[in-house]
Amino acid sequence: MSLQRRIAAVLILCLLLPLCACAGRSPYALTVDGSRVGKEVYGYYLAQAQNDASSDAEKEAAAQCARYVAGSALIAQYGVTLSAEQKVAVSAKLKGTWQYFADDYRHYGVSKQTLCEMLEYEKLLENLTIAMFEKKHPSADTQKTVERFFYQNYVGAKMIRADFTGKDGKPLSRGAQSVLTKKFTEMRNMVRRGSTLASAAGQYPDIAEYDDAVVNVIGKADDAYPDGMFENVLKMEIGSTQVFRFSNGIYLIQREDIAAEPALYYERYRSACILKMYGDAAEKEINTLAQSYKTEYNVG
Repeated sequence: MSLQRRIAAVLILCLLLPLCACAGRSPYALTVDGSRVGKEVYGYYLAQAQNDASSDAEKEAAAQCARYVAGSALIAQYGVTLSAEQKVAVSAKLKGTWQYFADDYRHYGVSKQTLCEMLEYEKLLENLTIAMFEKKHPSADTQKTVERFFYQNYVGAKMIRADFTGKDGKPLSRGAQSVLTKKFTEMRNMVRRGSTLASAAGQYPDIAEYDDAVVNVIGKADDAYPDGMFENVLKMEIGSTQVFRFSNGIYLIQREDIAAEPALYYERYRSACILKMYGDAAEKEINTLAQSYKTEYNVG
């Protein structure tokens, strides 16, 4: 590693690892390429390794620490930072994670502050992946590839939905599900006869909530929707309407043309597309750098 990259790595480690020796507040667990990694960071990765039932959790935690140092060096090299919006998202994730798993993290010696730093680091890795892609693939043709990926892996739809679960939390009977299906079929027929989704939903306010301003962008393998939703919507023609039943509920879908307004849709999901397209390549580069490092445990 060049002197410039070493300096950059130390600087980023001082920012991300305040519990390391560079902050002078906590003993370190090991050194990676000469950089000291704090015990709390090591504990964070040890918790992950043991949660994943790794056959050698300590070895895996040390390997993750090496990747952490490599990722931190590249983050400094590319000069990536978090946006204000990303910091708010990290804060929200930290609050929920600490609320439910604080005792687990404390068991491994991980403080809330260190957990925050690790969540920030993971978000920085996403920004690093995008920065690496932009630098290595600046051509217009490559950018067109990202755009094609978006339209092949995302669809837009307006939807009316109802759950197959009652207000009491219990599953609806087959009879009640059948009644819902008939009502959704009638709403579909109303739209096909010329009504809007909003007017159709207005006929059944007790079962259907609908916001005409919302266009749902559905990704392939999107866990926010039932399995098969993306594939079903993809087969529909733009503007067409269809009813789909899933195990958790029923949907009235009208496919929308998200290509007509790229600033609203493609630009919003462009980063997510790059992460899916280039994430493996970025991870490979981090791993290659990490494997070149010498790791030593602090036995003192």
